[in-house]
Amino acid sequence: DSKNSLMVIPAPKDSVPYSGDFEIPLSLKITKTESNGEQHTDYIPVNKIDQQAFSGTSITSIKMGHVTEIGNNAFYNCTKLTKVYFWDLEHLFNITYRNEYANPLYSAKHLYIGSDEKEVKTLRIPETITTIPRYALAGCENLDTVFIPASVRSIGDNAFQNCKNLKRSQFDSFNALCNITFANKEANPLYYTHHLFVGDDEITTIDIPNDIVTISTAAFAGGEGITEVIIPNSVRYIGNDAFYGCNNINTVNYPSLDALRYDITYGNTNSNPIRYARMCLINGSEQSSLTINQDIKDYAFYGAKWLEKVTIENGASSIGAAAFRECLNLKSVTINGALEAIKNDAFNGCTNITEVQLPPSLK
Repeated sequence: DSKNSLMVIPAPKDSVPYSGDFEIPLSLKITKTESNGEQHTDYIPVNKIDQQAFSGTSITSIKMGHVTEIGNNAFYNCTKLTKVYFWDLEHLFNITYRNEYANPLYSAKHLYIGSDEKEVKTLRIPETITTIPRYALAGCENLDTVFIPASVRSIGDNAFQNCKNLKRSQFDSFNALCNITFANKEANPLYYTHHLFVGDDEITTIDIPNDIVTISTAAFAGGEGITEVIIPNSVRYIGNDAFYGCNNINTVNYPSLDALRYDITYGNTNSNPIRYARMCLINGSEQSSLTINQDIKDYAFYGAKWLEKVTIENGASSIGAAAFRECLNLKSVTINGALEAIKNDAFNGCTNITEVQLPPSLK
């Protein structure tokens, strides 16, 4: 690939195709003869695998050497591949995978470390790891438990894609979890395990720390064991799919009406825990009606089952997209003052509204 590194490329058409057990060498001995006849020998590391290098081949196992970058579809359609050996766990998490088929695990399903013939089913991510790259464990279907240390701060796209037999995801602390940035749902093992553990304890109440401003994309996606969510005043943004599939939330508790009504921006329809909650509390007091005098943000009350009455006063000029969508128990909407616009789907699916009062200023 260059003077400093070598790349595994697809086997030439006129040569024997790759098959059976394959081991990528750590380096290759390269001897060059200069114009003056002198010979120089170097050991050049093999650290890349070219796109489609093993695509459609009959390899049955592969030892990954010290590879650090793998091209698109390098292991696509490797139907006989059943074992992948990485040098060590740090090596596994320091490879750049261009897509899911760049990771041989996506085809092989079975993970091995070093020369150990015992398949890895319980994975403790090393504390030296701060980023889990995209597709790092994609397709590792036999993985059943993963421990994520406090050192991890970001997890890339689809890092746990198709890890469908995961049963337990455990984090060092709840604060550590809240400081991880997840790229999407399949980056979070909770999407598959459904139950969140800190140490040996299952966490069913999500009490966001007071210093958290942003709740990550997919932070609690798939968390079917979550029954309560407590949002502090500090939160200003909740990312896409942060509470996707959290179907068993009973209550969402906000510290103030302003925190509930105005302060938070939601990434999409699955960002807002209100969508899944049966009750909304303000400092422990159950809510069924709202009076609002500022602009209402997109998805602000999407799916709020507890909401029966809304009054929008002077100070609010617009209602955001899907702001009250599918509020199935909403019966009364009163809009006063200078409201100028209602965005797409603001009240779509509110099938039980029986009373509506609108101002002349509405466009």
